[in-house]
Amino acid sequence: MSEDDERSEEPQATDDDRDDGGYGLGRLLALSDGVFAIAMTLLVLSIPVPELGGRPSNEQVTEAVLNLAPNLTAFAVSFIIVGNYWRAHHRTFRRGERVDTRLLWLNLVVLLFVCLVPFSTDFQIHYGSTTAAIEVYYGNLVVIGIAFSVLAIHGHRRRLVPYPNRQQAIRAQARGLTPAVAFAGAMVLGLFAPGLAGPYGWLLLIPVNLLARAVLPRVGGRSGRA
Repeated sequence: MSEDDERSEEPQATDDDRDDGGYGLGRLLALSDGVFAIAMTLLVLSIPVPELGGRPSNEQVTEAVLNLAPNLTAFAVSFIIVGNYWRAHHRTFRRGERVDTRLLWLNLVVLLFVCLVPFSTDFQIHYGSTTAAIEVYYGNLVVIGIAFSVLAIHGHRRRLVPYPNRQQAIRAQARGLTPAVAFAGAMVLGLFAPGLAGPYGWLLLIPVNLLARAVLPRVGGRSGRA
């Protein structure tokens, strides 16, 4: 066998292998998608099947289902929040070109706290009238947002996740920080009105998102002209 033939049989480097730390972007995304999917699926465990002895009447079953309203609401809210974080993760990495070791670890930090969301959701359901439960739940979501923003900033600065202009980079970095601000507000509300913050604190996402949409384009525009 000639030297050229031996060289041709050597495994060729793929796009996933061309990075600083020897880690493939494809594998990072596969792991991330799997963790998000499992976390979102495990949220359903916060909805217990009512145990009704004997042969319950239709009225008893209906009442049992209505009593699950807090569980169903918490499940839906957490599912949408985690799904939105996954969407932000996808939108950020769709521009990804390579991975370095620091980006890998920052992504693992995000996934670590995503894994905790089913626990913090269940904890908030059981002890939602207490300040401690509210701080645990919303604190979990705040950390995800901050970690995601740090990840996006690092990816942009190292040109691992490049953006065509400064404005789009700022928007990407704000995808995690914006919900983090809203959930931090819910934590503050929980210190004074836990009964209100527990079921309704997530609604702060609405005004915070509206404010971010109004402010971020102006900030990006100034940065681009500077």
